[in-house]
Amino acid sequence: MKIFGGGRSLARATVLALTAGLLVAFGSTPTATAATVVPCVVSYSGTGKTIEPDPDAGGPKLTSAVIPVPASSNVLDVDVTYRITHRNAAKVRVDLLRTATVRNILQPVVAGSGAQVAPLTWDDEATATYTAASLAGTYKPKDPLSEMDGTALGGNWYLYIYNYDTVAATLTSWSIRVSRSVCDADGDGAEDRAVDNCVGMDNPDQIDLDNDGRGNPCDDDLDGDGVANNSDNCLTLSNPDQADADADGLGDPCDGDGDGDGVVHADNCPTVANADQADTDGDAAGNACDLDDDGDGKADPQDVCSVLGGATPSGCPSVDRSVKLRYKATKRALTGRLSADVAGCVAKQRVSVWQVRKGKDRRIDRVRTSASGAFKTQPGRRTGKFYATVPLTVVPGAAESLRRSRARPGFVAEGYLARAAGVGDLLLRAYDERT
Repeated sequence: MKIFGGGRSLARATVLALTAGLLVAFGSTPTATAATVVPCVVSYSGTGKTIEPDPDAGGPKLTSAVIPVPASSNVLDVDVTYRITHRNAAKVRVDLLRTATVRNILQPVVAGSGAQVAPLTWDDEATATYTAASLAGTYKPKDPLSEMDGTALGGNWYLYIYNYDTVAATLTSWSIRVSRSVCDADGDGAEDRAVDNCVGMDNPDQIDLDNDGRGNPCDDDLDGDGVANNSDNCLTLSNPDQADADADGLGDPCDGDGDGDGVVHADNCPTVANADQADTDGDAAGNACDLDDDGDGKADPQDVCSVLGGATPSGCPSVDRSVKLRYKATKRALTGRLSADVAGCVAKQRVSVWQVRKGKDRRIDRVRTSASGAFKTQPGRRTGKFYATVPLTVVPGAAESLRRSRARPGFVAEGYLARAAGVGDLLLRAYDERT
């Protein structure tokens, strides 16, 4: 016999999930009114009685036994079991009567049989056929009991025993085992066959976290991530990789502070500790997780100024820089100064001083600026036009001077200054020249 919904007693299961510090209980939600338990498979028993003999052997004597069954749903399947003591089973026939039109022969008269064996169970799903040599056991009835499927369960069920012998016999006991069409064996209010997603376990809320058709109390993988509940470090949120950034035993999706940096909510870098939550470019990705902290389009590993945006090859912001060159007649020297808003762009810079010559200018000196950007060189007895240049400078983490700085050439000839009495020092204007 096929058993729908299970005939055995199933223990109620409760699954507890600890996630983000919250204890969640599945399958244990209290209900205001407990549902009525309606078993899917139920047995009903009748009492024994004497089986009357056929005094003249002129025809069988009928003895009937009855089991009254309360109304419920319909019959899905039925089996019958009885114990009969009779000296000759070849003179016994047993029927199950449901109504005047629904009647089944269970045990036919089989010639050559010996004494009646007991108990005998009749089940459509049995594989054995009853014969004269059969022992106690389970057999297919002569008429299929499936003829009763779909009929109302409630009412009187009769066992008809026909005795062809002149000697009385005994019906010791008998019972029917019926599968109901509608049932709720776990009493959770959800019909087992059509509704209940966890048959046999009380789950009135029918919660199915991963929507796999198995209610939480019956599901060994609540979040459907492929990791069994007893191994899952985040029981109710999918995390197939079992990531646990701060190694605290609680998977990252369930951990309010997955990286252990003390930031519980709205962490802008949930997988890498960054207690300061620094986010230079304001893109909601903390610097610790951001491959371009300043948002200038240059990845941090190649960005010399990773937290200062700049559209320069180095990734640093550009800074204007100028150089001034003067001739000090009293000291017979050329003096100059670099100027910029970033100190690193003027301090200890390499400055080349050039003399303008026909065909190709000549560098007469290379000097370093002071911390303030000042520099000085002696042109000797050279006369003519002079200027200064400074190569491109990158100050890591600060700036890049995008342009080479160059002072416009001017006359600083000693002879000219000597003949033009009262002229004084000549200021050479500065300008920037792109490289």
